Amino acid sequence: MKLDLFVIPYSFKSMNLSTEAMMRAARDIGFDGIEGGTLTDEYLDLLTKYGLKCCNCTLERQPDGSVSEESLRRLEQYSANDIVSVRTGDMSSFFAQLMDRSKGYRGIPGAFGTFEDAIAAAEKANEGARIVAQYGYKTMYHNHTHEWRIDAAHGEYIMDTYLRHTDENHVMEFDVGWALTAGVDPIYWMKRWPGRIGCLHIKSCNWAMDPEALGMSCPVPKPEFGLTADQQAIQQAYAEGPQGPIEKSICDWTAVIRSALDAGCGTFIIERERIYDGDAISCLQADHDHIRKCMDAL
Repeated sequence: MKLDLFVIPYSFKSMNLSTEAMMRAARDIGFDGIEGGTLTDEYLDLLTKYGLKCCNCTLERQPDGSVSEESLRRLEQYSANDIVSVRTGDMSSFFAQLMDRSKGYRGIPGAFGTFEDAIAAAEKANEGARIVAQYGYKTMYHNHTHEWRIDAAHGEYIMDTYLRHTDENHVMEFDVGWALTAGVDPIYWMKRWPGRIGCLHIKSCNWAMDPEALGMSCPVPKPEFGLTADQQAIQQAYAEGPQGPIEKSICDWTAVIRSALDAGCGTFIIERERIYDGDAISCLQADHDHIRKCMDAL
């Protein structure tokens, strides 16, 4: 089975590359495509020049909120999946409220860590989801660590609360690295949400082992929900260093990708937060090569 493997431009942030240089590097490493971007003439020319696909594109809207036939045509022709990024008029101010540092979110856009915030975030997400649904597209939410608090009153992850209150065409961009950092077993969790895992961020994060990693004050997930003590010990052994080689992650990436496919996910994206040796290119090359091997083993 040949699966496409994408990379998010954020992974190249340390190198200050132009868009063209970044696309050239992605092509040379062996990636099939790029995550994100608006399908302008210039962007499409670069994608074509370097033989790359584009996933999770931006749905460009007119000032009056409408979407042009040309924008829809470009999405249909060039988008590698049916997930788009869209913002409603007041979404920026809403995100600003959820970035309240007094709650411990430390500036992560749209992050939430309480039951009430999850409900509010779900209601706002549904506005965008209903806009794109009329065009046959889905929207997504990308997790960090905050959303893996366990709500004592309801006995579930805050992330579960959020998904239960969002429309079915609003899906997860499931960041496995941040879930691992929060102590979550990604395979266990994906099995609970078939059809709602839209894409996977493949990333090894190894700074902490609980949802407090980004500042939330909250309990470690229950043992039956999360990683074993042995897995946590392995992760903690190199938790003080930068984000390490992906092949040293505590999860079996072949099993994770297989579970994602079983859950209906078809888009796989590598994201590198930190450089552990050399530069971003060498680290991403190692990431790419390891995940290709895992995909080939399916």
